[in-house]
Amino acid sequence: MQIQFHPTWERQLSKSDLDMWKQTYETSTSKTDERFSPILPVRKKDGGIAVHTFIQNASDHTLLIEAPKMNYEASGTLIATAQFPYTLEIPANSVMPWTFVFSKAMLRNDEHLHGQLHWTNC
Repeated sequence: MQIQFHPTWERQLSKSDLDMWKQTYETSTSKTDERFSPILPVRKKDGGIAVHTFIQNASDHTLLIEAPKMNYEASGTLIATAQFPYTLEIPANSVMPWTFVFSKAMLRNDEHLHGQLHWTNC
């Protein structure tokens, strides 16, 4: 699979930032068949959580993720849930880095930081 960037990322991130994402994917030891592979959850200053992830599409067709409803869970405990107001288009046989930001109001349990993303309205 090859890495693809959302047009917003291509406009807003520097070449060195994009290269860092490419290198992170290329050297990742956690490449799996999971659609969402969280790589770095970060606690935000406002108390929310930003979950940096790779969205993988191993199929031969474009994957459309419309208004994704996402759960972020750790050890069977729901940390956060949210529905995001955008559509992501992941080309066939590619991986796209993305960040899901859960505000403090979206958190159900903030004891855990590292978890798994689940797309619940697919």
